Amino acid sequence: MNEYIESALRIFPQFDFYRKNYGGKAAGLKLLEEILRTNPYYFSFEDKYSLLPCKFLSLKLYDYFKKYKNNNPSIYRITLPRNTMNSQNKFHFRSSSTLEDWIDLSLFGTFLTISEKIQHKRDLVSSISALFQSFTYYQENSYISENESLGVVIMPSLYNSERYKLINVQVDTFNDGENDVYRIESSQEGSFEDRINLSQLIDYKSNENISIYQLSKEYYELDSKDSFNFNNPYEVNGMRSSISNKEIRNIVRLATLCKKTLGFEVNLEFGILQDRRSSYGGYVFPLQLRPSPNQAVFKKIELDTNYIMLGKTPCVFNEFDMELPLLFREGYKYSDDFGDKDYFSLHRDGRQYNRLRGDEKKFSQIKGVIGIDSGFALNHDMELLPHTFYGRNEFRYLGIPHMGDQIQNFLTAQIGEHSSLISEVPFKMQSNGRYGQISLHKKHFSKLHYGQETLKLKKLNDLIQELKMGEEIPF
Repeated sequence: MNEYIESALRIFPQFDFYRKNYGGKAAGLKLLEEILRTNPYYFSFEDKYSLLPCKFLSLKLYDYFKKYKNNNPSIYRITLPRNTMNSQNKFHFRSSSTLEDWIDLSLFGTFLTISEKIQHKRDLVSSISALFQSFTYYQENSYISENESLGVVIMPSLYNSERYKLINVQVDTFNDGENDVYRIESSQEGSFEDRINLSQLIDYKSNENISIYQLSKEYYELDSKDSFNFNNPYEVNGMRSSISNKEIRNIVRLATLCKKTLGFEVNLEFGILQDRRSSYGGYVFPLQLRPSPNQAVFKKIELDTNYIMLGKTPCVFNEFDMELPLLFREGYKYSDDFGDKDYFSLHRDGRQYNRLRGDEKKFSQIKGVIGIDSGFALNHDMELLPHTFYGRNEFRYLGIPHMGDQIQNFLTAQIGEHSSLISEVPFKMQSNGRYGQISLHKKHFSKLHYGQETLKLKKLNDLIQELKMGEEIPF
């Protein structure tokens, strides 16, 4: 039993019963329900929290599935939870395994979630079976032990409608040595018009300092101010935000309560239904509670005076300090010869061949990824993250979409059967698990190529302005 479970048991004595019978996600939801129930006076009248009615499927159902596959009659007897806002009969089927959320934090966000409209029993069986089949695959390939099992949490789906706009939110807590920080990542589902440039990262500090970071470079390509305001309808400390001041306060308030009650850093997930007719905010639905996957003590990143900072970012995964050339692959051939050097690989959205997935030995020279079109921090981007579980401990990531085009122009070499670009000089990538930065040694600036022209060593401010590096980043 670890410290997280011991703390949860002090608050909710039945926690381990739910974890052992229904899995980690189900236990976390019951713990969250107990924290809300026992602190009725902590919240103001205006706080609009509402837990969705959930159905927990026992781990025994997975044992039956392994024996009988879809012929188990128990699946056909399952009834679905109801919600007055769920008129379209849509449901989320979420994995709730015995090692998820509370046992091995490196498995954060590994397992499957399925959203499905249920019209017939066969739709229900198909959704549950898909979760089971995925888990079975991991066991058959020895990624996880045969002794582990899988439960399922079924909850009514929240979705966009004519009146309501759905914002998906995660919050992660940590202390930066001076203030408690609440890192909030928001994204929106729905039509293309609703989704444009809405992904944001908000760092809310206990001294009420707020930073907002746009997670897609396309944000800066919007020409219409009306479009900008439509997708980021609220103003927070003079900045456009996808969620309102009230919604931020509600999220921070609940995260603070959970952190203080449990005694460790926490991660929560929310669905927010924003009323399109109101400028005040929406209804906040807590969907998940678990320990933050990053419990490490915050360490400031030190930069040698011989290096010039090119950009900072909160979009990171894991801690690292490496100085390597950058690689951008235009093809996907295992036979590409990259010599005997190690690299950081640049990733462009939609180009799957830059993933660190597949045979890890063939990717052993790629030590990490830099996202140059978009970034992520809390929402686990499965396009990038390795699906090989414990290989995640070796995965390194920086997302700096504002610098992508400039960095790619630095890459000048052509090698391999398929065209690949490699920087002539190494870049320094650093991350403390919460923030990251990319920098370059002063001696290398004279060697860089920008397009067809060789950059000459200039004053730092002139160079940064010319390359438009870091000027949009509020950190």
